[in-house]
Amino acid sequence: MSAAPLRNESYSWIYRQLVTNPNDAVGAFAYILYKQEKIAFIEAIKAAQQREPTPDELHTFHTQACTQPRIDSYLRNAEQLTSEFLSAGLKKRLEDFEEDIRESVLSQKIDAISNELKARKSGKQWFADIAASLIVSIAAILVIGALLVGYQAISRFNTFLEQVIPARAAPPIENTPASPD
Repeated sequence: MSAAPLRNESYSWIYRQLVTNPNDAVGAFAYILYKQEKIAFIEAIKAAQQREPTPDELHTFHTQACTQPRIDSYLRNAEQLTSEFLSAGLKKRLEDFEEDIRESVLSQKIDAISNELKARKSGKQWFADIAASLIVSIAAILVIGALLVGYQAISRFNTFLEQVIPARAAPPIENTPASPD
């Protein structure tokens, strides 16, 4: 009859003290820390004494593990672990997000350049560029030709004027001595 109370006494309700609800990640990490400590306790007894811990030894461990300072310690360590875990996860997620954005922006730029090159390579674009160049070239030839024809016309007009209008003779320069005034 004493075995049943011992079994109930040896059972630890620490999970309920550490984990307050199903979404309590800090409490779950705290419980993991408790379990790691319990396993280390059991392995230490096995290594030192080559046997399993007695019910009294387990009861002593549970009694010590369930004290408020120990529970607070599990929770503090769990908060630190949770923070580190979340920081590492967020850092990785942020790096992945930044890489996705870089790839997306780079992909958009490459697509834009590719589309622009395709548009420039089309036959219509080549024909439009050739036609524009040809028009500019013809306009330049016409302007140069008009200037040349205009210059030749002015030259013929000057020659005609020189033939029609006799050149005036310049009055002779008198060599008079300068007066000694």
